[in-house]
Amino acid sequence: MKRIKTFVTMFAAAAALILLPDISTLKASAAAPTPAPTTFYIDYDPDFYIDEYPNQRGWYVLVEADMEDKENAEQKLLQVYYNLVKDGDIVVVSNFHEKAPLLDLGDVRLSNVTVLQNSQFFMFEASQIEDFFALSGSACSVTAPITNAYVYDPTLTNFNGDVQNIHLNVDGGEATSTMGCGGTVGSLTVHFTQSNTSYSLYDFKKDTFAFEEGYVTTNPYFFSTSPRPIIPTTPTVPTVIPTLKDLFDEHYYADKYPDLKAIYGYNREALWTHYITSGINEFRSMNSLLNVANYRYQYPDLSKVYGDNWDAYVAHYVTSGALEGRDPGTEFNAVGYANKYADLRAIFGYDVMALWQHYKTAGIAEGRTSS
Repeated sequence: MKRIKTFVTMFAAAAALILLPDISTLKASAAAPTPAPTTFYIDYDPDFYIDEYPNQRGWYVLVEADMEDKENAEQKLLQVYYNLVKDGDIVVVSNFHEKAPLLDLGDVRLSNVTVLQNSQFFMFEASQIEDFFALSGSACSVTAPITNAYVYDPTLTNFNGDVQNIHLNVDGGEATSTMGCGGTVGSLTVHFTQSNTSYSLYDFKKDTFAFEEGYVTTNPYFFSTSPRPIIPTTPTVPTVIPTLKDLFDEHYYADKYPDLKAIYGYNREALWTHYITSGINEFRSMNSLLNVANYRYQYPDLSKVYGDNWDAYVAHYVTSGALEGRDPGTEFNAVGYANKYADLRAIFGYDVMALWQHYKTAGIAEGRTSS
């Protein structure tokens, strides 16, 4: 058998993974399955082969169990031994050779894959990856659905499957990484260590995610700057369903439209008459909870059912529309408010009316927001 370099530097880099900055919330692997996971250290050398398989060369592995004597550890040809990799195992991989062939990790769901710094771009695939780490200086293309991708700037990484969350950690003042994704990306969070600042973007549509030399170059139409609301599994329905007039806030209406305030002051009936006869058709907002005209015309599925029944739109929003993530057309989002403040959620649940009343009477004064 042909002997080649050992993985001493590889082990050092892998061990350093637990010491990386701003990784306190990360985990080195998923919860240990039964049987316990094995760690495979994989590298490529076109000259490597074993005597029994002289025509098979290239990707080879060192298995965790062989590591008591690193210097004399036996390398195993991956093309022959890759079936040792099972669901939940851990893979550490590197490559320093040009034109390395595809690294096929088989039909397995890996708990952790770490790509070390490497001088040559390579491609690999697996059935599924829970936590993927691309360390600084790495360059690769990975084909697998990924739950969490932790990327350390600078790197060149291409994802060919859906990624739920990408976390880019930047030690320098500016990011320089380049990333792309052929699937969807649930969220991108870029954290700058020096300034301890970060930003997040969400819901990149399929085959649109592009991050080139430190900047998102995706058309803003294809992603969101706000996370999707957490939709409760057991929504709280208000005990009393309000009517349109119940929701009418004469102080909000007058203060928002000085032309009306100059004529009617805070006269509730006069302002209500203006709103129901003309303001509503002008898409004016009568409160901070729901712009009912905007709600009607934004959702044709509702307008087909409710027509001119404005009270029905109100009832729909407070009982189900808000919980479905529908846009109220105002500055207040009840579900977002509950999700943001656990103390309020513990008291009010997802009762849209109760949350709105708190926002008006106390939340604004306390500096609370729903975004």
